[in-house]
Amino acid sequence: GRRIYIRKDGVKVQYMHLGGVNAWTLLDGTPTVSPSSEQQILGNTMPTYYGGFNNTFRYAGFDLGLNFTFSGGNLIYNGSQAGLRDQRVWNNSVDVLNSWTTPGQITDIPRAVYGDNVSNGSSFLIDANIQKGDFIRLQTATLGYKIPANLTKLGITNLRVYAQANNAFLWTEYGGVDPEISTNGDTNLASGIERNSIPQSRAFTIGLNIGL
Repeated sequence: GRRIYIRKDGVKVQYMHLGGVNAWTLLDGTPTVSPSSEQQILGNTMPTYYGGFNNTFRYAGFDLGLNFTFSGGNLIYNGSQAGLRDQRVWNNSVDVLNSWTTPGQITDIPRAVYGDNVSNGSSFLIDANIQKGDFIRLQTATLGYKIPANLTKLGITNLRVYAQANNAFLWTEYGGVDPEISTNGDTNLASGIERNSIPQSRAFTIGLNIGL
């Protein structure tokens, strides 16, 4: 039930947080040192492609405007997932119900040990929390209707009602909060990390356009 790590030289090591001791050993139980200095580069945190497209459709007084943005080709470290699997005093996700319990069990969640913030990547980065950051977002969707009534006596040349949604929908396989959010902002030295972040808000607007 212990997580296995592979060093640069291909040697497998394992970790068990037990009795307040951080125990790194080879698979045969021989003590060894932490592989923290042997971390590997697994991919790029910067998107290799990104862009957007928009269009407005009109029919019989109605108009529908759609604005999409997209990005991809990058990897994100899902620190939110790591934190929710942390075995200290934090709230946990239901993922921990799949923790290893019996010999022969196949699972990607190691044995639950109180105080363990290493095995699930909370304080020690692991590839189990690295996910693709590809997404397509419907950034803005606007539906409007131009009222055909003659309102010139009121000094109004045209009147349009509309409803708009910002951040209307997101298509992504990323399992964290939001693939477009970076915990460390736009820094070049620690990009591609999303941990306990606040996602982009979704806003709805109803309004009038009045032409005089």
